[in-house]
Amino acid sequence: MTVNRGSRKTLLTVRERVILHLLAQQKYSQDTDAPKAVTQEGIASSIEVGRNNVAKIMTVMAEEGIVDIQSKHVKGLPSVRLVYFLAPKGFEEGKKLKASIESASVEVFDLNGESHMDEVGRIGVYLPNRYSLLELAMGVSRGQFDCASFHEGKVKEDRRFVDYSDKKPAVRTFFGRDRE
Repeated sequence: MTVNRGSRKTLLTVRERVILHLLAQQKYSQDTDAPKAVTQEGIASSIEVGRNNVAKIMTVMAEEGIVDIQSKHVKGLPSVRLVYFLAPKGFEEGKKLKASIESASVEVFDLNGESHMDEVGRIGVYLPNRYSLLELAMGVSRGQFDCASFHEGKVKEDRRFVDYSDKKPAVRTFFGRDRE
């Protein structure tokens, strides 16, 4: 079945975003500790939807046999959480989806504003940094990918996580116990 992806506002549905995200995380499925990226919160932040929507989607996909739900310890979290990995059926669907997305043709506006027709899987050659297929596919809108605005948005996103602890205020006067 061929889908005309260029006519849609976004290249991927939420379900497809989940499958692509979990496909990239599949290498951790046999580990005793799972990464945060396979929790509801991690999936929600990666595919840019609310956590409550992820819970609904994952329940439906589990019923269809696309994902496996497991309880595992998550690196960096104190308690065991539900984590999600692709089931064999979902893994096969994910491989087909990845191939389909990589070969989808889009109009790419490079950093100089020049237009090129290229495949989604090759958009990375127009950008200065490496991005995942999911990030690139989520940057496609109505069959077009603007490298300048995409890269600028990712750089702004990275700047939000700068550590400003060296600019913390100093205590001038101490009010409290005398001996310490």
